[in-house]
Amino acid sequence: MKQWFIGVVLIALAFLIVAYGTTIPDDSLTGGAAADTACASLEGMAQDNCYADHLRCSKVDDKTIRDSCVADLAFKKEDSSVCNLITSEKTKGYCQEKFAEEKNDQSLCLEIKDQYWKDNCFFHFATSTVNGEDCSLIFDQEQKSTCFNKIAVDTNNSALCQPILPQQRQQSCLFSVAVETVDIEICQQLVGPIVRDSCRTRLAEVTGDTMYCDYIGDDFIKKRCYETVKEEKPVKAGFVKQ
Repeated sequence: MKQWFIGVVLIALAFLIVAYGTTIPDDSLTGGAAADTACASLEGMAQDNCYADHLRCSKVDDKTIRDSCVADLAFKKEDSSVCNLITSEKTKGYCQEKFAEEKNDQSLCLEIKDQYWKDNCFFHFATSTVNGEDCSLIFDQEQKSTCFNKIAVDTNNSALCQPILPQQRQQSCLFSVAVETVDIEICQQLVGPIVRDSCRTRLAEVTGDTMYCDYIGDDFIKKRCYETVKEEKPVKAGFVKQ
């Protein structure tokens, strides 16, 4: 009878293994003895990835995998101090930046040493709070210009276009704000008579008002402006001509 019972138990265990596979549940936050036993039978990267999957970071040999594991552990524990255990400044910066976003605390950006992730941190807060002044905290010129441009267009604030470099991007920013605000005075800030006339033409097109064509200096562009506005209806959504 006893042997029959043992046989039934073995058959049941075999069925469970087939049904549920060999996934080993962690018996603690960072895994347990069961995970260690399973991973120990592996070698090289396969073993490191196994330990990392179970957040047994201290047992991972490869530095890159270990740092990634520690970052995952920090998120799992919801403890930003764990980020400090990461050896790579790049991965540590990623870990810290994500916590800054999660806690909605811009002051945490200042603790990031890696410039790439520090810039990303400032960019996130500047654009999410629509605060153009914070764009100046970004070191990378390309990302800084993108930050100013995004907020300038989102808020229709042409003043935020001024710090943008190179000049071509600055002019593009001014053009966009001029059209969005239907402000012909902003067109005047553009460099070059052809560009200014193009801006005035665009205002005439989006409003359906030939008055803007009157300000165009080039005779050919002015003539074409009158013809275009008479042929087309206003395309600016929600705009009502007074």
